[in-house]
Amino acid sequence: LKSPYRKKAIFVMNDATIKLIRKLKDGNGQYLWQPSIQAGQPDTILNRPVKTSAYVPTVEAGAKTIAFGDFGYYWVADRQGRSFQRLNELY
Repeated sequence: LKSPYRKKAIFVMNDATIKLIRKLKDGNGQYLWQPSIQAGQPDTILNRPVKTSAYVPTVEAGAKTIAFGDFGYYWVADRQGRSFQRLNELY
């Protein structure tokens, strides 16, 4: 991720991925996952906030299961399919 976009970058993953990430340690034996100490503050990985989303794929071979970026201008919407109906009435 280029430097200008790292300032507000966060991690996004689903709950199953978080469950696996919480077990990982760095070379000094410290956990990468750091739970929030204050209410209302997000948990972190490498000092970056972590958000959960059910729309991120689960962990499996070849899947991209973690997103990292500045999502401040993204909107995610779950839309229903469109349908059209022809009206034959005369007005």
